[in-house]
Amino acid sequence: MKPILHITTKEAWETAVSQQTYTGDTLESEGFIHCSDP
Repeated sequence: MKPILHITTKEAWETAVSQQTYTGDTLESEGFIHCSDP
């Protein structure tokens, strides 16, 4: 099974690391999910 990567901004990732949690934008707000395979 291949991993699926969630794409986000550097700023969002740095905030997630400092807060020890990540919540991306929702499918409803974006209209699609930011994902890719490696």
